[in-house]
Amino acid sequence: MIRACLVCMTMILSARAQTTVPELFKAAVEAQQRGELDRAVDAYRKLLSLEPRLVDARGNLGAALAKLGRLEEAIAEYNTALKQEPANKPVRMNLALAHYKRRDFTQAVEHFTVLHKT
Repeated sequence: MIRACLVCMTMILSARAQTTVPELFKAAVEAQQRGELDRAVDAYRKLLSLEPRLVDARGNLGAALAKLGRLEEAIAEYNTALKQEPANKPVRMNLALAHYKRRDFTQAVEHFTVLHKT
């Protein structure tokens, strides 16, 4: 009987641990909106380990990292997102702003110029 209970509890806990991609995305966005940026970063990273081509999640991860002052990491995420979706204007704008905040005006101008031309 005890063994059956342990098996049931293990199954229940493992079912709860299996979060879907939409649930992870929602949790990450909600954490970001509440200002829980470290939690949001963790959730976006977990999500992207499951679905690495989610450009919106990668852009949001970049924004959370930038807000934390982790501009190098943010820039890397924005660049990855733009490789997947080069015409994504919000991501390019955030990338330009991250370069500007780093005082890398050459890169900032380059990305602002691309935005201006589109």
